[in-house]
This record gives sequence, C-alpha cells and structure tokens, in this order.
Amino acid sequence: MSFFCVGLKISMEEGMIFRIVASTISKAPDWVYKPLVGCVYCFSSVWGSAVYWIIHGSSTSIFDYMTHIYWIILVFCCTYLNGVLYSGLKQERE
Repeated sequence: MSFFCVGLKISMEEGMIFRIVASTISKAPDWVYKPLVGCVYCFSSVWGSAVYWIIHGSSTSIFDYMTHIYWIILVFCCTYLNGVLYSGLKQERE
C-alpha cells in the first residue's frame, strides 16, 4: 500500500507524468485535494484503502469484522510508512 502511495505522489511532482492531474485537482477544496493528490500522509485514507479493498476485500466476506479491523490498522501503519518512505526518497533525490 505504501509503495503505491509514494509512487503515486512522486508521479505527481513537477516534471512527472501525472502532474497535470495534480494541477487540476489542486483547485478543489483541501478536504478533496489532500487525500487525492496533495498529502502523502493523507493518501493512506483513500489510496491505501482502495488498494486494500481491491486486494483483500475480494477474498473475504465484507461483513467479517476482522477485515475492517485489519483495514483500520493498516491505514494507520500506511500513514507512518508513507512519511518514512517519502522523506527517505526525497532526501535521496536531493
């Protein structure tokens, strides 16, 4: 989940392929902009959840409460890992 989120953030930076998407969405309110393209920490709420439900949600019952508990835990872990990975990659590129 975190590799997807960090890769998405990097692909939306200046000079990258999805920069036009980020520029377009930047005109939206912050509560839309940040989770979609603006904040690598906020990505886990939308993009991390999407990846989780695509991969894990199809293999288990959506009504299984443990699936939801794992999802919540993974979103918080992904938030931390997104920050660590992105700041490490950012320092490496500078």
